[in-house]
Amino acid sequence: PPTASELSAAVGGATFQLLGEFAAQERLDSARHYPDQDQVHAVRVAFTPPPLGGFALAAPASGSADLTPVRVAPRRLDNGLVEVAISGTGTLSLHDRRTGARFRDLFQLQSGGDLGDTYSYAPPAQDRLRVMAGPVRTRILAEGPLVGAVEVLGTLPAANGDIGVRLVIALHAGSAAVRCTLELDNRASDQRLRFSLPTGSTGARSTAGGPFGTVTRAAGGPPRNYPRETPVATAPAHRFVASAGRGPGLAVFAPGFFEYELTRRGELLVTLLRCVGELSREDLTTRPGHAGWPVATPLAQCRGRERLQLGFSAVTKEDLALGTALPALWEDLFLPPRGVWLRQAMPLQVAPVDLRLEGAGLVFSSMKPAEAGNGLVLRCYNANASSTEGAWRIPFPVSAVHRVRADEREPTPLPTPGRDGVVRFSAGPHEIVTLLLDGH
Repeated sequence: PPTASELSAAVGGATFQLLGEFAAQERLDSARHYPDQDQVHAVRVAFTPPPLGGFALAAPASGSADLTPVRVAPRRLDNGLVEVAISGTGTLSLHDRRTGARFRDLFQLQSGGDLGDTYSYAPPAQDRLRVMAGPVRTRILAEGPLVGAVEVLGTLPAANGDIGVRLVIALHAGSAAVRCTLELDNRASDQRLRFSLPTGSTGARSTAGGPFGTVTRAAGGPPRNYPRETPVATAPAHRFVASAGRGPGLAVFAPGFFEYELTRRGELLVTLLRCVGELSREDLTTRPGHAGWPVATPLAQCRGRERLQLGFSAVTKEDLALGTALPALWEDLFLPPRGVWLRQAMPLQVAPVDLRLEGAGLVFSSMKPAEAGNGLVLRCYNANASSTEGAWRIPFPVSAVHRVRADEREPTPLPTPGRDGVVRFSAGPHEIVTLLLDGH
């Protein structure tokens, strides 16, 4: 195993925290020789990276010495920005020291019956929500100072079986987001499994993420007076959904798409599993007749193990209006810089690439090769309901710049950047802006 001094040298002398060690295999392939397969000793460390060159990579202005260390106890985590406490039943309490807000009964797992099919949810006539009553077991996995993590183990009873639950709660130094890894061992059927986040914002609306912006929706109520198909109370979200009123509220984050519901009590409910056994049924209380071919779908009962990455954070109404706060939090949770160890490489001199997007309310979407030719496509969108001015700062030579549609058609020429490499543009409310660069 490497010594502490060797690990310190590997991270350039930065403050680091050892997270784990394990034996692994490393394979080096060659076009002209036999492959080289070695057993290696792998080490996972957390450290605050130095300023990094490259697009969309930034480091804190201050060093890691200025970060408040994460403090961990068997049922409590604290990094100076937020404090998380774990109850005897596995629910969480959050104290956001930035705003003084407190939230309780967070991340409560709820299993209710589902007699529907793959098309429509249908609750039983006398449905009863089942929650994890505890007691839960906890264990410290990481003690800080950069990363703190606590494992929570418990069992959730369901109508037709039970669910083994392993929840890992983590805090990072300098971040107000709570990171959650949820592992489920589902042994139940005909159920809908969700978790709840009481935001405390009664009567507020939800702000759900989409591919190029957000959608605002009112809280749903119990559907009534629908003689045919019952409308669903849930809605889709991409990356995040949040709700905040006059006081601070909460946002929940996930890597991709998910389903949520906002109740009139201000409770966010996020669907984890829908377990059903038929593609289509004709006897649902929420829909007359079939919606598809009647065939059994035993794999849709979702039995077995699932692993989910989630996160949540306290937010304000001003954060939601800003437009860029939630995407930035999501990137912090799910798109961190990733280090790769190149065992047989010489010291590398990475070419400086300082490509920047500037402009209030603008969110980076993609950088990709053009569908035709050798051009480069840069795409962003305006997350706000008002027009804004933006600019790309391009560090390499460009012979021509065109503004195009999202499908890269109908080009409109823009002024070629000068020595400063700046390409300026205007973005209307919630507009997608796609630029095609030639001669890079």
